[in-house]
Amino acid sequence: MCASAARFSENVRCRQINRWIGLAMRARKSFLKQKLFLYFDENFPTAVVNHFMSARRWRKKVSITTAVERGNLGKPDRFHYSYCQKYRLVLVTLDRDFDDDQAYPFGFGSMCGIIMIRASSASVVQITDILTRILIFLTRIPFQRSFLLETKFIASRDGVIMRGRDADTKEIKSLSVTAGETTISEIRRFFHY
Repeated sequence: MCASAARFSENVRCRQINRWIGLAMRARKSFLKQKLFLYFDENFPTAVVNHFMSARRWRKKVSITTAVERGNLGKPDRFHYSYCQKYRLVLVTLDRDFDDDQAYPFGFGSMCGIIMIRASSASVVQITDILTRILIFLTRIPFQRSFLLETKFIASRDGVIMRGRDADTKEIKSLSVTAGETTISEIRRFFHY
């Protein structure tokens, strides 16, 4: 009787551990399944937007809307920023004005995420390449969506600069991220996530 009770107890403990591991894996997987909600402002080339809207690989990972679709043509930058805040969208732009922290400050949960692409607006292939690399990175990092909404990403051919608020100190910090070199654990340590 004692041996069978010990086996029963061990089986229960194994099931509990497996359940906890399963829950942890599902939690991590749920972050990876989160869709990115992107808003392309009016200065973004239509050919690039069409590429991401029509490419099958992106349909499950990103939801795209544009200033043109929403009838927001001719609106000032401040409008696009506020629009993204209101609807919890990530603003994708070629406009460098959004790098100004005085005009577009970091909030405590109220800032929209911003992806700024540093490339000539005439270079559709270069813009598509840079945006593809940053979207691959963003769809693979297991962070909550709120992390993305509180971060500015300045992307170029050379890599990405992530600017965001440190979770512990609340100060604004910048981290240079290089594809294939910077790890998720380095980002977590740097921003204390």
